Amino acid sequence: MLTQSFDDYDIRGCLRALVAREQRRSAAPQRAALATVARRLHLSPGTLWNVLQRRTKTIATHVSRAIQDGACADLESEIARLSHELHLLRQGGMDLSAAQMAQVEALLAQARALLARRQNAKALTFLPANDRGRP
Repeated sequence: MLTQSFDDYDIRGCLRALVAREQRRSAAPQRAALATVARRLHLSPGTLWNVLQRRTKTIATHVSRAIQDGACADLESEIARLSHELHLLRQGGMDLSAAQMAQVEALLAQARALLARRQNAKALTFLPANDRGRP
């Protein structure tokens, strides 16, 4: 089963975002970026293409989990890259106002909190039913 916060529309959106980020990173066409993402997720490029083109009625659980995990890992690496860039800006003495720096730090903290909340929710889905507080 899918986690309660993701449906097929969200999964397709995550996949679309993964492919778009890979296209920007590698300057590759969509099919080549999709093949790279599929290799990273250990899934078939055809499966992901069918998900993107809405050729499937439902998305298999293992496919949706792989896409969710891949999207989270991609976002975590993006957060790390942005944190490093912010650190370099501080060291280099860039002329940013305190308000701009505070806004960037707040947005990074918010992104980290959202990913941490998702990781906690994911950990709960793998516990037996009686360990989740339900009979």
